[in-house]
Amino acid sequence: MKRILTSLILGAALLTTPVLASAQDDAKEILARYKTEPTVEATMEAALEYAGITTDRLDSLYSRAQGSRALPKKVYYEYQGRFRDTDRPQEQTNLDDAGNIKSVVKKTYKEDQDYDQHKVRAEWELSGLVYNSDMLNVYKAMSSTAKDRDKLLKDVTKIYYARRKHQITMDTDTSADVITRLDQEIKLQELTAQLDAYTGGWFSKQLKNR
Repeated sequence: MKRILTSLILGAALLTTPVLASAQDDAKEILARYKTEPTVEATMEAALEYAGITTDRLDSLYSRAQGSRALPKKVYYEYQGRFRDTDRPQEQTNLDDAGNIKSVVKKTYKEDQDYDQHKVRAEWELSGLVYNSDMLNVYKAMSSTAKDRDKLLKDVTKIYYARRKHQITMDTDTSADVITRLDQEIKLQELTAQLDAYTGGWFSKQLKNR
């Protein structure tokens, strides 16, 4: 009895193995039709870029807030300058006791040299190096952005695979009449438009380019 059951099981396995292999091959062949379309990863990246919430942007906000208090709060600048003749000839008259001109002596009058003076003064708010309110604001913004980012990625992923499933349905439904096919085509365009809305038209441009 055991031998009979074993033979039946082996026979059933041999019969179903070609069927499973054929189904897998058919599935791979259908999926291969969409290899030229944008991947879900590239679509998500385009959506993040269009929304302006990429990782690079968040890092930039954090860096700017971190270094903002290292800059001086106030900066003052003052300039002073002076110009004088440094070699100016003059005549010196010497008088006698009666007030008469005794002699006239020519000499060169020396004055201070020209100069430029620049003064720069800066003030720092040292308390900001210990507690930076800008950093707190950035933390709040990053937390809020992270939630928006997660929601965006979930929405894009959901629409992307809904569109892919719809494509497979269209390609495998051989019994669809004209009305059904039109409804399917409009639905495909709707899903594509939703991905365009998240990526700023990037998705359709990629479809045309490929």
